[in-house]
Amino acid sequence: MSDRGVSTPIDVGLGILLVAGAVALLVGMQPPVETGMTPDGPVLVGSTIEVSYSVDGRSTAVAGTMGGLVGDAVLAGRGTVTPQDRAFRRAVRRSVDRRIDHFTVPVQVLGYCAATSHGSQFVAGADVPPSEPVQASVFQVPARRTADAVASDRGEPVEGSAASGPKCDPRVVVRWWQP
Repeated sequence: MSDRGVSTPIDVGLGILLVAGAVALLVGMQPPVETGMTPDGPVLVGSTIEVSYSVDGRSTAVAGTMGGLVGDAVLAGRGTVTPQDRAFRRAVRRSVDRRIDHFTVPVQVLGYCAATSHGSQFVAGADVPPSEPVQASVFQVPARRTADAVASDRGEPVEGSAASGPKCDPRVVVRWWQP
């Protein structure tokens, strides 16, 4: 028998063993365990959402970044709050809730005025448990509308006048935790 005649059955046998081993390895492998999809704060705050609401039969639709619209909702909660302001804040909360609902960990989005104890807070999402460690990211966001424009629309004094309230510099906090 030639060297070639002995080598071929050995090559075939080794090939079958390698294929069988690879199949056994693939069948026996467990898929990776997913620990939960956590939010990427900058991507979430910068993502675009649409807000639709109606007041007195007049429908309004607004699109913008989630951070900007949460900043606007904070501004809309300052001073004299009109029915349009309340409807806008509810619509932003619904849109934010829909956006954060797909995460496999609880998420909360909080908006507030920085450097002042005046103004309103805006909260959407799950309640933060008191006993769980929480991860958070804070973002300074440009509101789509300025506090002056909101005050002017309401007929209130604008920033800089003696009667105007403290300046609001909107911030958005994205918090999440493992349940």
